[in-house]
Amino acid sequence: MDQALTPTADPGWVLVEDGYDPLRESSLESRYAISNGFLGVRGARATTRGSRWIVPARTYVAGLFDATSSGVPALVPAAGWLNVRLLLGDLPLAPHPGDVTTHRIILDMKRGALITEWRSPKPNELGARMRTARLVSLSDRAIGLQLIQLEMEAGDTPVTLEAD
Repeated sequence: MDQALTPTADPGWVLVEDGYDPLRESSLESRYAISNGFLGVRGARATTRGSRWIVPARTYVAGLFDATSSGVPALVPAAGWLNVRLLLGDLPLAPHPGDVTTHRIILDMKRGALITEWRSPKPNELGARMRTARLVSLSDRAIGLQLIQLEMEAGDTPVTLEAD
């Protein structure tokens, strides 16, 4: 699992963004998008998207359009297979991206993968570290993958995973 969640060692193949800035989030989602020519996935944060967020992570399929109210064709998002919510006890692991203590997004262009790493704040002595990897297959273009590793660093509580 560590190999899948570790970016290419050559810095010429990776783009890295540290921290969280809500004013740049839409731009980052576009710049860190991945695609295989059939599936396209925006580079959105899948695991820290709390209830305050309006637009969820999106996947688009080539050629899947619908007419808008003005009659202009627009891409239609596919099913929301990327959205994940983690609860520690009854509380969200990270209700908002700004609530995490560290956050890093890495676009590994050599492998065509989007990797995220973050640590949660430690309210009530609970703390967690999460790493994710997301990719779309080049050999079978209809396949997308999201891998999530959650490591509890402090505390003892039930963990609940909710996925769309």
